[in-house]
Amino acid sequence: MDDDKEIAIDIGIKTLATYSNGEKIDRPNLRKNALAKMRYLKRCQKFAQRKQSKSKKYHSFPKAKQERKLHVKVANIRQDYLHKESTKLVKNILLLL
Repeated sequence: MDDDKEIAIDIGIKTLATYSNGEKIDRPNLRKNALAKMRYLKRCQKFAQRKQSKSKKYHSFPKAKQERKLHVKVANIRQDYLHKESTKLVKNILLLL
């Protein structure tokens, strides 16, 4: 291998990463698909909170479990995407060297 080649990677906010040669890896909006469902679940919880405050029975809010599962799902999608992109990044760097 030739040790003269160097590649710098800048981790960014608008883009996931930028190579020193100007090539960019875009950051997708992974929450976009789940936002509508999150809003619906929050709206259901607010309605239940108003009704529950008038009653004497306090239980967990409806849809709370669904909301937690949705947040976990989005986190898993993000983690999977980052893992795949980092693997591509390493393979590309090895090809460039």
